[in-house]
Parts: sequence; C-alpha cells; structure tokens
Amino acid sequence: MPMREGIYGLLAEFDTPGDLIRAAKQARLDGWRRLDCYTPYPVEEAAEAIGVTFLMHGGPATIYGARAYDAFCEFADAQADQ
Repeated sequence: MPMREGIYGLLAEFDTPGDLIRAAKQARLDGWRRLDCYTPYPVEEAAEAIGVTFLMHGGPATIYGARAYDAFCEFADAQADQ
C-alpha cells in the first residue's frame, strides 16, 4: 500500500455528548467522510452526525459497536456511486 501524504487520522476526546456531536457535524461539513464515534454509552445523534443512517420499518435506526465502521463505509461508497 502506498504512503499517503497529509493527515491520515485524528483522535479526539470530548467532555460532553454535545461537544462530540458538534465536532462530528463540523468534520462532515469540512469534508471528512470516513468518520467513527466511540462512546461508553449510546449517543443516538452520533451516527446521524457522521452521516450513518438506515431506514428500518420506516424509521431511522442507529448502528453501534464493531459494525459501525463497516456500515459507514458501505454508506459512503453508496453515496460516492450516486
């Protein structure tokens, strides 16, 4: 795999769920697309903030845990194909 130039990844810690959500939304607005959020408890807005949404039985469902990154990659690839 060839070396990539520039920023490859970033890790941040936030004091409140609100701070995490604001930062995630701003990262999306700034053009970052492969994002993930890890919290010690579910923060429902986190998936939406990073652009992961699924429709199940007519309503949104949030994906947590190990599947979240794979789900986001599937979503990002689908968006790129449109």
